[in-house]
Amino acid sequence: MRYALLFILAAFAVAPALAQSVDRDLIVAPPTGQGTLDPYDLIRAENPDQEFAVTLSTDDGRTRAFDGETVRFAVRSDRAGYVTLLNRNPEGTVTFLYPNAFSPARRIEAGETVYFPASEYDFQIRVSAPFGREYVKAIVTPELLVNEAVARREYDDGRALIVVAGRPDTDGGSDLGGFDPSQWATAALTLETAAGRIAARPPVALPEAPAARYSSDPIAAWVEAFTARLDTSPDPEIASASRASTSDPADEIVILYRPDAGSRAFGEAVAGGGQFGTVRVVPAAPSAMNAAGTRSLGEYGQTVEAQLEGLNNDPDVLVAFPNVRLYPTVLPSDPDARAWLEAARTSGPPAAGADSPRYWDLQWALHNGFDRNRYDVGWLDALAAYQTDDDPIVIAVLDSGVHLNHPVLRRALWTNGLEIAGNGRDDDGNGYVDDVHGWDAFDMDGDPTDPRPTGSHGTFVASQLAYEPGAPDVYGLAPNVQVMPVRVLGQGGGGADVIFAGIEYAIENGADIINLSLGTDARDIPQPQLAAAFEEYFALAERNNVLVVIAAGNDTADSRTMYTYPANVKASNALSVAALDIDGSRASFSNYGPLVDIAAPGNRILGYAAPDRRIEVMGGTSMAAPYVSAAAAVVWSQNRRMSPGQVRDRLLRSVRPVPDVDVSSGGTLDLARALSE
Repeated sequence: MRYALLFILAAFAVAPALAQSVDRDLIVAPPTGQGTLDPYDLIRAENPDQEFAVTLSTDDGRTRAFDGETVRFAVRSDRAGYVTLLNRNPEGTVTFLYPNAFSPARRIEAGETVYFPASEYDFQIRVSAPFGREYVKAIVTPELLVNEAVARREYDDGRALIVVAGRPDTDGGSDLGGFDPSQWATAALTLETAAGRIAARPPVALPEAPAARYSSDPIAAWVEAFTARLDTSPDPEIASASRASTSDPADEIVILYRPDAGSRAFGEAVAGGGQFGTVRVVPAAPSAMNAAGTRSLGEYGQTVEAQLEGLNNDPDVLVAFPNVRLYPTVLPSDPDARAWLEAARTSGPPAAGADSPRYWDLQWALHNGFDRNRYDVGWLDALAAYQTDDDPIVIAVLDSGVHLNHPVLRRALWTNGLEIAGNGRDDDGNGYVDDVHGWDAFDMDGDPTDPRPTGSHGTFVASQLAYEPGAPDVYGLAPNVQVMPVRVLGQGGGGADVIFAGIEYAIENGADIINLSLGTDARDIPQPQLAAAFEEYFALAERNNVLVVIAAGNDTADSRTMYTYPANVKASNALSVAALDIDGSRASFSNYGPLVDIAAPGNRILGYAAPDRRIEVMGGTSMAAPYVSAAAAVVWSQNRRMSPGQVRDRLLRSVRPVPDVDVSSGGTLDLARALSE
């Protein structure tokens, strides 16, 4: 007969028909009469010298259990013996899961992996309510620990489960009553649980695929459909990519100091802590003094080149480099794109659909109804396989800022619940004042709103990320993500120092993924110091379990001979992204080559770029990167035990091959395939 144990962590109470509380002295009494042992002593007893494991056994390696899910545990020991499996909840109640009245004691052999329950026909453990965290412990002993007469005791309905409620009257230390734990194998699992039953299908509302209108010229077919539908004109300022200057400010040097540099450091701190003492910016002037006033920058030399060489040889310094500027990697200025923008200014009445966003049929990146080869991300198939997760993935958007009050996007905004808005204090003690919805590293304040009323690059990127089934205009890609806005770009781009400050904020405040739709101009001379600085920050991100996704750049540059940063920086937790067009061709503006990892849809993309619902269209590797960030969030949400490198590798292994795209993976993002691996 099949039974179910009701697991509730908030107050671990097993239904009366399934459990009875028993005298703790009757529980641990082996046949040898060696003594009795309080269940709490069993929970505390450890033998770390044995090779042993207890894990939640799931197909995808999750350690999180969900409401309504039937779970089982895998136990492996390098010693043979009898298994005792216990649970303890935060209130102190200890429950003996095995053995019990329905499942006798189980002896395992050395090196053998056994499962509790062994099959679906055995006693079942089912999560019946969300409960945060519980502690499950397995013990393997040479002889049986539990008095089986107690475990098998019959009650009125013939079922029993040993439950000892509450902590003992006195702690008593870890008095093991003569037992020798050196002969035991012990291991524990912290079992996290959450609301939301993953068995339900489909887990999110699935939109219907728009009607196909395949064409021998899919780009022309899309442009025709687009110009007939757009109810607002594209912002001409977007095409300028906000590049006020293409030259680096040679009068500033960025220095990453080692932690013990202290008052010997030059310049003003813009970010600090962690493996770096501080990140500082110093004027490239011989008269610049260090914090202690004991040295001048002129000691290294009178020129910027000499100062950089001296700083990079200074034992206090990790790396120093000119404060180069980075820009949003948005629309190129090639003639074809200009002509297309002019054509797009033709306005027509919007054709609102009854059950889907007004422009869903034009979102070819999610579902391509214009090209028979369907070079989209496989979004609908991926959603059909997606399993809900109540723990959202946080994506930090390091960009020009996001319109926080946007009527659609504000629902997906990350919120720092420990900060009180507008009181001018650092309530949570994280070093940032009033950072309720992110941080403005450009102006150093708690409001990361893009100051531009229209043409907001950061708002557009954010609109590509979060999927809302009831979206009125366009869909984002990923269910259950939160967007953390971090402003690092102004009208003329942003210095590398500000980018690093933004990366540090995102890492420190819980981002899982950092989206960098920005970069330097492509140059034919490498910048090893700048690359080294990004390598340091990407390593810091990896140690904090953060994935970094980077736009490859829009210079039509081959990474074999041209250098764009940070896209050209390789790391096991970083992905650089080229842009694909509707027909599967690499977008004419996109960078490419072996230092670019993957392609994704990145031209003729629809989204929001203003504080209202006006729809904008953009192109650039800036638009390709957020689709990869969102896809990474979907994959990661299905197995939170994966590392950033494992998420990266999953996306690269599962690409759809595309002829002549010229990226290291050889293809474009295929989210459906990534989820099915």
